[in-house]
Amino acid sequence: MKTTQPSPDASKAFHSNEMMGKKMREALAWVVDKFDACLDQREILLHLSSSEVRKGLLNLKAERNARVRILTEITNENLAEIKKIVPSAEIRHLDNIRSNFVVADGKQYLGYAFPSVVGPYGISTNTIAIVEAHQFLFEFLWNAAMPAEVRMEQLERNLPVEKTEILYGQENIIRHFLNDLSNVHERFDSCTDFTGPSLFVNSPIWPDYTGLSRRGIRLRFITEITKENLEYCEKLLKVCELRHLEKVKGNFGIIDGRSYGAGSSAGEGQAPTQLIRSNIKAFVEQQQYFFETLWGKALPAERRIDQIQRGRKKSSLKLSKTHRNFKNLLTIL
Repeated sequence: MKTTQPSPDASKAFHSNEMMGKKMREALAWVVDKFDACLDQREILLHLSSSEVRKGLLNLKAERNARVRILTEITNENLAEIKKIVPSAEIRHLDNIRSNFVVADGKQYLGYAFPSVVGPYGISTNTIAIVEAHQFLFEFLWNAAMPAEVRMEQLERNLPVEKTEILYGQENIIRHFLNDLSNVHERFDSCTDFTGPSLFVNSPIWPDYTGLSRRGIRLRFITEITKENLEYCEKLLKVCELRHLEKVKGNFGIIDGRSYGAGSSAGEGQAPTQLIRSNIKAFVEQQQYFFETLWGKALPAERRIDQIQRGRKKSSLKLSKTHRNFKNLLTIL
């Protein structure tokens, strides 16, 4: 029997598992167009284990052709139950979800939390401002989440979790960077503008970076070698394969061909204030190809350093000759 919608601006609080289940079943009974649920890994398992709730979710699609979207954290523990409703619902995965709420037809909000072992504290309301706020929150989380099919494959094949994230703050970025260096197994490729060498050599990064070389990790580094950063580049050359590329822009690194990071440009010796990290396979492979292309076009550091040093000698000879000519002119006068 179909339940009628609650009257406008009706709000009720509840404090028991029984009432929580009743409110969920009532919402499932009257929904016409869409049912959006955000549930943590514990709650999704409890609800899907309930035959009434599971049947209600399946009926929304089968009998009313309503759109059902469920946002949760998919784990090995709830994977089997989630698979049972995949044909009837759109499901996405988001790590560490801690919220439990439902937005029914964009008209009713049902939310609850578990502050203690006694039971849930929850609210059911039609207040439009609250409903719209949580519909916005749901859409935001939904767009950031991963399709269930991708997450299921990760779990079933024990694949690494693919994600892209943005880090902010120099101290935070250096901390994560050092942690990443500790997880390098075979090679670390870097490409920076002319300010990059000073960041590696003249910062907390340097001991860990040189440690990679002692561990037998292959280190490749592309930058623009100039008279100004020559001192840093000579130190880099002692621990890595270094090449020069004229006016190279961008600052990025690739670890073992499986993880990519790119930072905003900063001043000499300064860490970036923003950093993008990603281990999405297709993206990392694209950036690895880009690095290999640049590496093939770059000049070995030894040749570039020799060019700079020869240029210094020529400048020194010219200055010396000019000085002698000036002394001779003074003598004549």
